[in-house]
Amino acid sequence: MFCNVGFAEIDKIKNLDTIKFILSKDSISPSGIEMGSYLCWGNDNKSNYSVKKMSNRTCHRTFSHKLFKTLNEDGFKKLYEEFVSATNIPKCKGQYSKDPTKNDSLNWDNCIGYIHDQGDTFIAPFREGYITGLGIKIDYAYSIYIGEFVDDYMHGKGIYYSSGDFFKDFPIRERKSIVEEGIWYEDEQVETTSRKNFR
Repeated sequence: MFCNVGFAEIDKIKNLDTIKFILSKDSISPSGIEMGSYLCWGNDNKSNYSVKKMSNRTCHRTFSHKLFKTLNEDGFKKLYEEFVSATNIPKCKGQYSKDPTKNDSLNWDNCIGYIHDQGDTFIAPFREGYITGLGIKIDYAYSIYIGEFVDDYMHGKGIYYSSGDFFKDFPIRERKSIVEEGIWYEDEQVETTSRKNFR
Protein backbone atom coordinates (compact mmCIF):
# COMPACT_ATOMS: atom_id res chain seq x y z
CA MET A 1 0.00 0.00 0.00
CA PHE A 2 1.49 3.33 -1.07
CA CYS A 3 0.31 6.90 -0.55
CA ASN A 4 1.03 7.67 -4.21
CA VAL A 5 2.53 11.12 -3.75
CA GLY A 6 4.97 12.52 -6.28
CA PHE A 7 8.43 13.91 -5.71
CA ALA A 8 6.90 17.37 -6.28
CA GLU A 9 5.01 16.90 -3.01
CA ILE A 10 8.23 15.91 -1.29
CA ASP A 11 9.88 19.06 -2.68
CA LYS A 12 7.30 21.15 -0.81
CA ILE A 13 8.63 19.77 2.46
CA LYS A 14 12.21 20.44 1.33
CA ASN A 15 11.15 24.08 0.88
CA LEU A 16 10.09 24.53 4.51
CA ASP A 17 12.33 27.23 5.97
CA THR A 18 14.12 25.00 8.48
CA ILE A 19 14.83 22.24 5.94
CA LYS A 20 15.97 24.79 3.34
CA PHE A 21 18.43 26.27 5.84
CA ILE A 22 19.75 22.86 6.95
CA LEU A 23 20.38 21.79 3.35
CA SER A 24 21.79 25.16 2.24
CA LYS A 25 25.31 26.60 2.48
CA ASP A 26 24.08 29.40 4.74
CA SER A 27 26.07 29.43 7.98
CA ILE A 28 23.96 31.63 10.25
CA SER A 29 20.61 30.29 11.43
CA PRO A 30 17.52 32.56 11.53
CA SER A 31 18.10 32.86 15.29
CA GLY A 32 21.70 34.01 14.74
CA ILE A 33 23.58 30.82 15.64
CA GLU A 34 26.63 29.94 13.52
CA MET A 35 26.52 26.44 12.08
CA GLY A 36 28.97 24.60 9.84
CA SER A 37 28.10 23.67 6.27
CA TYR A 38 31.38 21.82 5.73
CA LEU A 39 33.22 19.05 7.54
CA CYS A 40 36.95 19.40 7.00
CA TRP A 41 39.47 16.60 7.59
CA GLY A 42 43.19 16.94 8.24
CA ASN A 43 45.89 14.41 7.41
CA ASP A 44 45.81 13.34 11.07
CA ASN A 45 42.24 12.06 10.50
CA LYS A 46 40.85 14.74 12.83
CA SER A 47 37.95 16.87 11.65
CA ASN A 48 36.04 20.00 12.45
CA TYR A 49 32.97 21.78 11.12
CA SER A 50 33.44 25.03 9.25
CA VAL A 51 31.26 27.68 7.62
CA LYS A 52 33.47 27.47 4.51
CA LYS A 53 36.13 25.26 2.97
CA MET A 54 39.48 25.34 4.78
CA SER A 55 42.86 25.38 3.09
CA ASN A 56 45.16 22.37 3.56
CA ARG A 57 42.19 20.19 4.52
CA THR A 58 39.79 17.94 2.64
CA CYS A 59 36.34 19.47 3.05
CA HIS A 60 32.97 17.99 2.19
CA ARG A 61 29.50 19.51 2.37
CA THR A 62 27.53 18.41 5.38
CA PHE A 63 24.15 19.04 7.01
CA SER A 64 24.61 17.05 10.23
CA HIS A 65 26.11 19.95 12.20
CA LYS A 66 23.02 22.03 11.45
CA LEU A 67 20.76 19.14 12.45
CA PHE A 68 22.66 18.75 15.73
CA LYS A 69 22.54 22.47 16.50
CA THR A 70 18.87 22.78 15.53
CA LEU A 71 17.96 19.81 17.70
CA ASN A 72 19.77 21.39 20.65
CA GLU A 73 18.22 24.78 19.95
CA ASP A 74 14.55 23.83 19.81
CA GLY A 75 14.15 20.08 19.28
CA PHE A 76 12.83 20.71 15.74
CA LYS A 77 9.71 22.34 17.20
CA LYS A 78 9.91 25.22 14.69
CA LEU A 79 10.06 22.67 11.87
CA TYR A 80 6.99 21.01 13.36
CA GLU A 81 5.12 24.34 13.30
CA GLU A 82 6.19 24.94 9.69
CA PHE A 83 5.04 21.46 8.68
CA VAL A 84 1.63 21.91 10.30
CA SER A 85 1.21 25.34 8.68
CA ALA A 86 1.92 23.84 5.25
CA THR A 87 -0.93 21.33 5.59
CA ASN A 88 -4.66 21.45 6.22
CA ILE A 89 -4.25 18.91 9.01
CA PRO A 90 -4.38 19.89 12.72
CA LYS A 91 -1.75 19.12 15.33
CA CYS A 92 -2.17 15.92 17.28
CA LYS A 93 -3.29 16.47 20.87
CA GLY A 94 -1.23 15.25 23.79
CA GLN A 95 2.24 13.78 23.48
CA TYR A 96 4.21 10.64 22.84
CA SER A 97 5.47 8.63 25.81
CA LYS A 98 7.31 5.32 26.16
CA ASP A 99 4.84 4.52 28.93
CA PRO A 100 1.80 3.07 27.11
CA THR A 101 -0.51 4.35 29.85
CA LYS A 102 0.62 7.91 29.05
CA ASN A 103 1.22 7.56 25.31
CA ASP A 104 -1.36 9.78 23.58
CA SER A 105 0.05 8.88 20.16
CA LEU A 106 -1.70 5.50 20.29
CA ASN A 107 -4.94 7.40 19.67
CA TRP A 108 -3.69 10.00 17.21
CA ASP A 109 -5.79 10.05 14.05
CA ASN A 110 -5.93 12.44 11.09
CA CYS A 111 -3.48 14.85 12.69
CA ILE A 112 0.19 15.88 12.46
CA GLY A 113 2.30 14.41 15.25
CA TYR A 114 5.73 15.07 16.70
CA ILE A 115 7.80 12.31 18.30
CA HIS A 116 11.36 12.45 19.61
CA ASP A 117 12.48 9.05 20.90
CA GLN A 118 15.92 7.46 21.34
CA GLY A 119 17.57 9.94 19.01
CA ASP A 120 14.96 9.70 16.23
CA THR A 121 12.56 12.53 15.44
CA PHE A 122 9.35 12.09 13.45
CA ILE A 123 7.13 14.87 12.11
CA ALA A 124 4.34 13.27 10.14
CA PRO A 125 0.61 12.56 9.78
CA PHE A 126 -0.95 9.89 11.97
CA ARG A 127 -3.86 7.61 11.16
CA GLU A 128 -5.34 5.37 13.83
CA GLY A 129 -2.19 5.63 15.94
CA TYR A 130 0.30 4.96 13.14
CA ILE A 131 2.56 7.26 11.09
CA THR A 132 0.94 7.20 7.65
CA GLY A 133 1.38 9.83 4.97
CA LEU A 134 4.07 12.22 3.82
CA GLY A 135 6.47 13.12 6.62
CA ILE A 136 9.99 13.58 7.98
CA LYS A 137 12.31 11.30 9.95
CA ILE A 138 15.61 12.56 11.36
CA ASP A 139 17.56 9.67 12.84
CA TYR A 140 20.21 9.32 15.55
CA ALA A 141 23.00 9.44 12.92
CA TYR A 142 21.71 12.82 11.70
CA SER A 143 20.40 11.50 8.41
CA ILE A 144 17.09 12.75 6.99
CA TYR A 145 14.26 10.89 5.28
CA ILE A 146 11.55 12.97 3.61
CA GLY A 147 8.86 10.83 2.07
CA GLU A 148 6.00 8.44 2.51
CA PHE A 149 5.19 6.38 5.57
CA VAL A 150 2.68 3.58 6.09
CA ASP A 151 1.98 2.06 9.52
CA ASP A 152 5.17 3.58 11.04
CA TYR A 153 7.40 2.32 8.20
CA MET A 154 9.25 4.38 5.59
CA HIS A 155 7.19 3.03 2.73
CA GLY A 156 6.76 4.55 -0.73
CA LYS A 157 8.55 7.40 -2.49
CA GLY A 158 11.22 9.22 -0.55
CA ILE A 159 14.48 11.14 -0.44
CA TYR A 160 17.20 10.07 2.00
CA TYR A 161 20.13 12.27 3.02
CA SER A 162 22.93 10.12 4.48
CA SER A 163 25.50 11.99 6.53
CA GLY A 164 29.06 11.32 5.41
CA ASP A 165 30.30 12.42 8.84
CA PHE A 166 29.90 8.85 10.02
CA PHE A 167 31.71 7.15 7.09
CA LYS A 168 34.93 6.99 9.10
CA ASP A 169 35.98 3.62 7.67
CA PHE A 170 36.18 5.23 4.21
CA PRO A 171 39.18 7.14 2.87
CA ILE A 172 38.82 10.85 3.69
CA ARG A 173 38.20 11.83 0.06
CA GLU A 174 35.19 9.46 -0.02
CA ARG A 175 33.49 10.64 3.16
CA LYS A 176 30.82 12.53 1.27
CA SER A 177 27.19 12.84 2.27
CA ILE A 178 24.80 11.17 -0.17
CA VAL A 179 21.32 12.06 -1.45
CA GLU A 180 19.18 9.19 -2.74
CA GLU A 181 15.73 9.26 -4.27
CA GLY A 182 13.82 6.03 -4.54
CA ILE A 183 11.20 3.67 -3.22
CA TRP A 184 11.09 2.23 0.29
CA TYR A 185 9.28 -0.88 1.48
CA GLU A 186 8.89 -1.33 5.24
CA ASP A 187 12.01 0.74 6.03
CA GLU A 188 14.14 -0.89 3.31
CA GLN A 189 15.11 0.96 0.13
CA VAL A 190 14.07 -1.35 -2.69
CA GLU A 191 14.60 0.96 -5.68
CA THR A 192 16.99 3.84 -6.35
CA THR A 193 15.96 6.37 -8.98
CA SER A 194 18.74 8.87 -8.24
CA ARG A 195 21.95 8.85 -6.20
CA LYS A 196 24.37 11.76 -5.94
CA ASN A 197 26.77 13.49 -3.61
CA PHE A 198 25.28 16.15 -1.37
CA ARG A 199 26.46 19.58 -2.56
